[in-house]
Amino acid sequence: PVSKTLALAATGASLQLFCPIRDAHVCDLAVAPRNQVSGDGGVDDPMTPYVSHACFSSDGSFLVTVDRRSERAMPGVGDCTADASNSLANAPEETLRIWTRNVCRGANDSDDLDKSTAQDLGFTCVCVCDAPHVGFVTSVSVRGSLRDGDAMACTTSVSGDAKMWVPGDTGRAGERAGWRCRSAVSHSGYPAPALTAGAFSQDGSLLATGGDTVTVWEPDSCAMLHSFSLPKFQPAGSDHHGKDHDRDGKVSSKSNLVSGLAFIAQTPLLAAVSPEALVVWNLATLGVWRGGKMPCLSI
Repeated sequence: PVSKTLALAATGASLQLFCPIRDAHVCDLAVAPRNQVSGDGGVDDPMTPYVSHACFSSDGSFLVTVDRRSERAMPGVGDCTADASNSLANAPEETLRIWTRNVCRGANDSDDLDKSTAQDLGFTCVCVCDAPHVGFVTSVSVRGSLRDGDAMACTTSVSGDAKMWVPGDTGRAGERAGWRCRSAVSHSGYPAPALTAGAFSQDGSLLATGGDTVTVWEPDSCAMLHSFSLPKFQPAGSDHHGKDHDRDGKVSSKSNLVSGLAFIAQTPLLAAVSPEALVVWNLATLGVWRGGKMPCLSI
């Protein structure tokens, strides 16, 4: 957000900061440095470590990352969103890391990327948490800034919980303060249903989490404000129960878990997308404002 660079997941569990204006590499952030291991290219080669999630605060003062690694082969497509009880045995290990910015560049030189160095754009890791959730982390969202004292991060998981992370007490003798898990919430149900998306409102006063339903929370008190169910759409080609049919006439069992959430700035609207639909709710009336049957990955 400060240097206006693009952060991309790179090999070896690192983030590459890339300047799209100059079409040039700026620097690398080694999220989980380790020795490179080369295999014979077979399917049983150990999984290459990678950064699965990265989220910057709006002012660039802190960064939250999640990296995955395993001595086993890469999990198959869909394994990361499968039922947690079926995937724990072969699940890669996850680590949550929270970073603070080394140098906060001023507004006058934030666009002068020709003088940018790895030190200027670097971050220092102040929190490391192995296995932050029982299941895979599915989303990371942040709010606020370290300067204003309202910084918070939220992680959701297929194990059904959303955890709120906040900075700890000020370090002694000028040491950097770490972060801690302050609280956790989950949607109603037993076992708790998987959570696949999360988002803070622009002012940080609301938090939305989604899975098969969408729940709005007050993040500071963890009070549940309202829960929304995804409406059922019946486009052409569906039966009177709203179930899709494939070309062979068989009923399709596609998952309709929420894949992305976003509060629309300067409005009381909350948007949710899934592999089947886009839905926009009005938080003032608690009703559906717009909706449509369309496959969506993110918003």
